[in-house]
Amino acid sequence: MGILAKLRRAVRHTTNKERSGQQDSKEKMKIPAQEKVPKAVKTKKKTKEMAAVSSIGRKTEGGSVENFSAQSTKTPVTCGSVEKLFSAYCDANEDSILAEGMEKLCIDMHIDPTDVRMLALAWKFGAATMCRFSRKEFVSGCLALSVDNADALREKLDSVLEESSSSCSDLYKFTFRFGLEAGERCASKDMAIALWQLVLPVCGERVNTFTEEWCRFLEEKDIRGVTRDCWMVYFEFCQVVDEDLSNYSFDDAWPSLLDEFVEAQRKKRGLIVKDDADNNDSDDERD
Repeated sequence: MGILAKLRRAVRHTTNKERSGQQDSKEKMKIPAQEKVPKAVKTKKKTKEMAAVSSIGRKTEGGSVENFSAQSTKTPVTCGSVEKLFSAYCDANEDSILAEGMEKLCIDMHIDPTDVRMLALAWKFGAATMCRFSRKEFVSGCLALSVDNADALREKLDSVLEESSSSCSDLYKFTFRFGLEAGERCASKDMAIALWQLVLPVCGERVNTFTEEWCRFLEEKDIRGVTRDCWMVYFEFCQVVDEDLSNYSFDDAWPSLLDEFVEAQRKKRGLIVKDDADNNDSDDERD
């Protein structure tokens, strides 16, 4: 089973927006026929009525008040409303949202579990483990986003992804830790490849330059896993090395795995680069 299919399996409504309306009704003052109300009192009373109406809405022809401010105010997101949302997906035996609840959440949000936006959401929530949201992670994350239903959460995902793209270095670091099995220090080769394919496209065109070739190269290599150092050095490699690989030097402190990758790519592309030209010139001088 492919790793993306594994992620899909592992990571397996709309609430009406409440609007409150209110209508002011004032009891008309009965004034005895024989009693005169001073003009100053009438003016003061009328001014108060106008101020009350303007703060709420406007009077209709029938004299009632249309309430604009109340109609435009959404029900506030509270800890209680977010806790209720958490309970809808929480596991029956553990105080966390696990694979089954995660899949249900994705269904309610109408997005695929392997969508990169779910990775960005996990980053935003500070999730410690793949396919799991603890109560604290979920509740504090939803409160920070000011959402308490699946539709509202889905609407926030694009802005979360945009934020993660502008902070792609942080998202990239998070992704490696997020993909580790409990107690492991290295990601399996298959997991690392799947995560590279997921996160690099949202980190910008330059960082994504070698993704396809790099992942294909790793698939053919017999390596046990990917260390954190290898993960981070590859990000640096993508940021500084040109697409034609011409500015890559074997004399720099790159790991041997990247040396092998660049050498294989140069041969595949039939490229002659500066390092090779310098070596050829040195050979000619010795001759």
